[in-house]
Amino acid sequence: MFNTSVLLSAFLLLTLSSDVGQVWISGTTHDFGLISTGDRPEHRFLLLNQGSSPLRIDNIRTPCGCTAVDWPELPIPPGDTAAVLVEYHATSPGEFHKTIKVFFHGQKGPDQLTVHGSVTGP
Repeated sequence: MFNTSVLLSAFLLLTLSSDVGQVWISGTTHDFGLISTGDRPEHRFLLLNQGSSPLRIDNIRTPCGCTAVDWPELPIPPGDTAAVLVEYHATSPGEFHKTIKVFFHGQKGPDQLTVHGSVTGP
């Protein structure tokens, strides 16, 4: 019984003391729909820091040169929002599905943002 109580107490302490972190208030997926070759549509993914300490984006990785990103360089204070801008350069016709990885300071794995759509044209 003692071991179970100790484990339960430790679990509750870790759960209650953890910093919740970021929430993507605009969602993590965006559909650009039907676009033309040569278009450069943009989407802003909105992020809320609902933690108790500043949130810093260390890096963002894109799958190819057709996807560009812009993000805040300064830490995002608790309770504040920020935007990650994703731009897709439509160079050839067909369906596309791109996953962008967002790495936060002090977190093990990245969050993933996705853009997709269909490119028409020659």
